[in-house]
Amino acid sequence: MKKSIMITAIGLQALIAHAQISVSGANQQAFQFNTVTTLQSSHSGVSGKTVTGRPLSATEERHTLQILGDGTRIEKTDTDKFYRDDQGRTRTERADGTVLISDPVQGTAEIIGDHITVRRSAKTETATVQLKAQLDKEFDKLKAEALAKSAARHEEDLGYQSVNGVTAQGFRTTTTISAGQIGNDRPIVIVSERWYSAELQMNVKTVNTDPRFGETTYQLTNILQAAPDPTLFQIPAGSK
Repeated sequence: MKKSIMITAIGLQALIAHAQISVSGANQQAFQFNTVTTLQSSHSGVSGKTVTGRPLSATEERHTLQILGDGTRIEKTDTDKFYRDDQGRTRTERADGTVLISDPVQGTAEIIGDHITVRRSAKTETATVQLKAQLDKEFDKLKAEALAKSAARHEEDLGYQSVNGVTAQGFRTTTTISAGQIGNDRPIVIVSERWYSAELQMNVKTVNTDPRFGETTYQLTNILQAAPDPTLFQIPAGSK
């Protein structure tokens, strides 16, 4: 039998507070850069904002490749199905069988698995969005401070081209951590590239290359710009 859990904004704050890490001195700088790069590499095409009037069905592909010092290759590929309707409702079907349904119209979000359903209600939606905005602001401040102190950053516009069947604008950011900043004996160059479709209002491809973590690629493929089946955004009976 599936269980249902209500997540409140207060509960979310408590979880975040419990997970906070205290870092100081030289380790703080390393923590900042590891945090920034990890979050950048996990970034996908879905921005989290509500997009209306741009229905689509597509496949999300995430590929990671890390080559260790002894030549060992660690490679992984995940594939999800993504749907969005005219009202901005989204459905993501993950490879592990988990389904995520977000309904901005009703102000609810559901995570449905084999044994559990997690529900966020309309009442807590505003508070949760405000909390996320606050966390985003703090993260941006942390990232800016880390980059200003320890790295040189260069951004370039790659122009427009067709990516997976849609027109997208490319941007490349090159971040160089100079030698000695985090115990490194030589400069570390991190390159992040993203291709954004104004038509879809989301990234259709991102690539992050970091010698510490390897290469992470996200792509939106099999893009069909048509309204998906409305039943895909309904909560299955018995999950409430």
